[in-house]
Amino acid sequence: MKILITGATGLLGQAIVNQAQSQGIEIHYLSTSKSKMNQFPSAKGYFWNPSEGILDTDCFKGITAIFHLAG
Repeated sequence: MKILITGATGLLGQAIVNQAQSQGIEIHYLSTSKSKMNQFPSAKGYFWNPSEGILDTDCFKGITAIFHLAG
């Protein structure tokens, strides 16, 4: 299983990332902050800027579920 999370660097998102990783689930996450692209050592971060329409669509490859936690 591979999941994509928006809002992964927030309080709830971090808890979901940690729980999912403990169960061997692969994580992709979107971040609007380039400085948070490597926040999780075993998860893959992708840059997202909704106001400019920027999204790395590689983030969707192989995804089986999406958790949308961004404000």
